[in-house]
Amino acid sequence: MNFVWLISAALGAIGLVGLIYKRTMLGLIVSIQMMFLGAAVLFVLSGGEAGTQTDAHSFAVFIVFGGIAQIVGGYG
Repeated sequence: MNFVWLISAALGAIGLVGLIYKRTMLGLIVSIQMMFLGAAVLFVLSGGEAGTQTDAHSFAVFIVFGGIAQIVGGYG
């Protein structure tokens, strides 16, 4: 469970730091998206560790990490 908290906290912290220090509109949008992705990772991975069916969780993890890839590619 600690690994899930660390991943989501890292994504949320990166988004919060970006939200504070970025001055462009693109930087603010990417930072907000990082914060939302941190929350989504927390919900998806903690649901998977709770022992529920993982059919939808595996698809949701794919979508979340696809969003992270979009951030990295779009911001680069």
